[in-house]
Amino acid sequence: MVRFCAICGRREDEVGTLIENLCSDCYRELKLSFPIPRELRIEECEECGAVKKGGIWEKGENVILKVVEDTLRKSLKIPRNVSLKVEPTLNEDELTVKLMVSAEGRTVVNEKVIKLRKVKRLCQRCARIARGQYSAIVQVRGKEGELSAKEREVLSEAFEIFNKKFSVDRRGTQVVDVEDVRGGVDVKFLSHQAAKFFASILKDRFGVLTKESYKLIGVDRSSGKRTFRLTISARMPKYKKGDIVEIGSEHVYVIDVAKDVIKGVRLSDQREISLRVNDLEKQAAKVRVCKLRKARVISLRDQVIAELLDESRGKVIEIPLRQIPLDVKEGDEVDILEVEGKTYVVTGLIKP
Repeated sequence: MVRFCAICGRREDEVGTLIENLCSDCYRELKLSFPIPRELRIEECEECGAVKKGGIWEKGENVILKVVEDTLRKSLKIPRNVSLKVEPTLNEDELTVKLMVSAEGRTVVNEKVIKLRKVKRLCQRCARIARGQYSAIVQVRGKEGELSAKEREVLSEAFEIFNKKFSVDRRGTQVVDVEDVRGGVDVKFLSHQAAKFFASILKDRFGVLTKESYKLIGVDRSSGKRTFRLTISARMPKYKKGDIVEIGSEHVYVIDVAKDVIKGVRLSDQREISLRVNDLEKQAAKVRVCKLRKARVISLRDQVIAELLDESRGKVIEIPLRQIPLDVKEGDEVDILEVEGKTYVVTGLIKP
């Protein structure tokens, strides 16, 4: 039985297998006849390469193709059963638009080349950076006036972590400016969220003390909402890992500083303790210590007193046995440390 195209009347043996009683040409005209424009205009940021889609600037791999595809699908009201694909051509000012639909095991394609006109301007983020505008500032200050070399290393490490992990809008850095000021560094951010994330790195990883405050700076014209500038004070901790501090009559070796907690080992009995940073700074004072020396255990008398021979000074020292690690025996060599007239065994705790 001979079949004919229901629209143009051509025989199936002339035009090939019919699709839903239509030849491929008529089927393409019926299903894929959308008014694709000859030229499409897009706005591209001349600084970061972001492309404007509606009221939002987007950035990423093949972002132009994705924006064009979304724009055409919405403006032409292309149904879901029709596939739309935008591909680059050898000419960077042109794109190939493909419309595809499948039926009865066959795929019909309608292809058209359109011109792409790029309008260069600054996106909102880059415009704000160019004007030096910022929504939040983190004021990093040293524990004793200016930032020390070690504290600047902490700041650099915090920046590395921030740049690797903060990608909320995926549009590049959120840092507007980094300015050296008296006492430390001011870091200015485009958003409150970015500033808070950076401050949390300083606090959680390095025990930096932070405090937030807000200041009204105006009203957003589009939304009518009040806008505030966030200021985060970030002060480097007074004590760091490796310090020995005096708390009451006890000497404590600091083994870690993170979040708002300092962990340490009490030298009198080798027990680990934890204190809040604020409490430690109020209660403690950093002490000077002598260099590590070697001593030999000559007696563990009555399971109460340990006698050590300080060979460098040629004298015997008596210390409470609770200071001696459990695996130390008579004849063993240990590391000792003198802190304000008191001698402690610190083998395995403090490295020479």
